[in-house]
Amino acid sequence: MCIRVRYATRCQIGDPWDAGRNVITLPDHLIEPYALQALQILLAELDIEQAGFGARCWCGEQIKLPPRIPQQRTSEQVSNLGA
Repeated sequence: MCIRVRYATRCQIGDPWDAGRNVITLPDHLIEPYALQALQILLAELDIEQAGFGARCWCGEQIKLPPRIPQQRTSEQVSNLGA
């Protein structure tokens, strides 16, 4: 697969497509169906034809979304905000 996907907070995303690294950055608050839809839209804007299901790289391989790892709270945040 030529294109990789990563998640970041909205304020960290300038241009979602980094051509130098072949990375698409999606907002980290998107759950999977919406993240996949956003990925398909970004790929279509890059003139990469998309089929109905999944997302395809320009090489034809399916692009998989990375696993979601929730942000861990520090012990100070837990004691101030509650678990």
